[in-house]
Amino acid sequence: MKIALRWGGGAGETTASIHQEHTMAKFRKESIPWGDVHGNSSDADGTFNPRTPGREASSVDLVRVTFEAKNHSNVNSVLRGGYQLADHEDAPEAPVAFGQSKTGNGMAYPTGTTSIGAATAGKQIIRFGNFFKSGAANTLNIACVAMVIEIESCG
Repeated sequence: MKIALRWGGGAGETTASIHQEHTMAKFRKESIPWGDVHGNSSDADGTFNPRTPGREASSVDLVRVTFEAKNHSNVNSVLRGGYQLADHEDAPEAPVAFGQSKTGNGMAYPTGTTSIGAATAGKQIIRFGNFFKSGAANTLNIACVAMVIEIESCG
């Protein structure tokens, strides 16, 4: 919110008024339906699974993610939010993990937002998804995952 003072009046009077200009960020939630994801524990964060189509990236400022997971095996999975940037659809950059990890079945609620505005500045495309890995070394795991991505845009 911006506040500007305007002075005015007539016939020797001076009055003050406050004009408020609201500059609100654009906020949206996107539900991502249940889908199977897979991975193992060979990478630190696991395998990136894109779950949204590409969209305009340069105005995305803050993100957070909520998960619900159900493992298909007896091995706990480890989930984490992720995004991938690109200037062209055929040349995506390496995916980046964000937020806290969730291990095992159940819900994972975000504790706050993650600022990615510096990363998205000047980029053309962003897509969101999740990183997934098995909780046991060198063990392939499959889980069913639903997500809600919350995106706040600065422009």
